[in-house]
Amino acid sequence: MFFLLFGFLIQTQELLNAQTIVWSLGIVTSIFLLRFLLVKIFGLSVVPLGFIAPRGLITILLFLNIPAALNMELVDKSLIIQVILLSAMVMMMGLLLNKTAVQQEEDTTSKEVPAIISPDSDLPEYH
Repeated sequence: MFFLLFGFLIQTQELLNAQTIVWSLGIVTSIFLLRFLLVKIFGLSVVPLGFIAPRGLITILLFLNIPAALNMELVDKSLIIQVILLSAMVMMMGLLLNKTAVQQEEDTTSKEVPAIISPDSDLPEYH
């Protein structure tokens, strides 16, 4: 429900703000680079764990709780919305790529393995 209401508050010019897009791309890139690095350090599978770094509810709630006196000129609704949407798109693409890789792996392993010895061959019977 919260995201539905927040979606109604988004204005198109906030999404297409050219002043904050560079900052939001930098923030999202640094989030995922740091995430990939930490996943590698801990020896976990990079796919899909490296792509799961959602931003959303907590980011919005923390941003809305910043007092007006502490607001910075650069950090506005445009930057927050762009970071949330970019991280959601990266996460979506990573999970979709992982899903197709898992499906391809299942397809290759589920095929019948041909018999090495044909049933027509004359093999001695052991009793």
